[in-house]
Amino acid sequence: MRILAFADTHGETDLSHLHELAEQADLLICAGDISFFGVDLDETFKALEAFGKTAGKPVLFIPGNHEQGDRIPESEHVINIHQSHHEHEDVVIVGYGGGGFREHDPKVEQFLSEVAPKHAGKRQVWVFHGPPYDLVIDEVAHGPTGCKSKRKMIDTHKPAVVIAAHIHEQWGTFHEHAETVVVNPGPFGRLITL
Repeated sequence: MRILAFADTHGETDLSHLHELAEQADLLICAGDISFFGVDLDETFKALEAFGKTAGKPVLFIPGNHEQGDRIPESEHVINIHQSHHEHEDVVIVGYGGGGFREHDPKVEQFLSEVAPKHAGKRQVWVFHGPPYDLVIDEVAHGPTGCKSKRKMIDTHKPAVVIAAHIHEQWGTFHEHAETVVVNPGPFGRLITL
C-alpha cells in the first residue's frame, strides 16, 4: 500500500502539485493546517474536497492548530479522523489532530492507550499535527520541540508509521525510529510505502 501524506498547505487552494503523487497512492492523508487561523476555511476545505474527488479517493484529514475550534465538515471525499480511526485493507489509520505546542498531553495518551491495543497485530499509521518529541521531525534551531506523550506512546505501541507536521523546518523529513517510520510530509507531500 502507498500513502500520499501532506500537510501545512496554509490557505493554498491549488493542490494540483499533488495530483501526480496522488495517482501513485492508494490512500491520501492530510495532517492539518489547511488554513491560516481558520481564515477562509470553507474555501480551503472545498479545495481539499475537490482534490480528493479528482484523485478518486477520499482524503483522511485531521485538523491542525490553525483549525482548532473550527468545525471541520465531512464529505464523500474528506473524512475527519480526529480522535478516531479508519481502516483501509489491513491498515488502521489513527488520527489525533490539533496541538503542536504541548510537551505533555494526557488526552492523547489516554486516546492512544485505548485505540492502539484494539488493533494490535494490524499495521497502524498514526496521524498527528504536532510532532512527537525528539524524533528529528520536531527539531528547530534550539532543539526538539515535540510532545513527550506522543513519543511515549510510539515507544510503547510501535506503530508502523507516524505522520506529523507543524514544524515547517522539517518539511519532507523521513526518519526511522526502531520499528516506526516517522514523516513530516510538508505541503509538497511524501509517498510512504507500507
